[in-house]
Amino acid sequence: MVKIKELGKGDFDEFFALMKGFYLYSGDGLAAEADIHRLFEKAVDPGANFIVFVAKDADKLVGMISLTIGESSYKISPFAW
Repeated sequence: MVKIKELGKGDFDEFFALMKGFYLYSGDGLAAEADIHRLFEKAVDPGANFIVFVAKDADKLVGMISLTIGESSYKISPFAW
């Protein structure tokens, strides 16, 4: 059964494996582990404007979606993309 949850501090190894697969699939080459670690730290920081939700199947990360929260000039209100 697939479960959706917010990325947690204990998810780095699986997050790294998922990001590695994503970068290799995209053909962009692998980002440095330090850069992926920095992205992970931002994603699990409750004060950041960046949120990552992950899909877990049998306790294995199988997918994710990220949201960046900012201000919209269109409605002058918070906006996620």
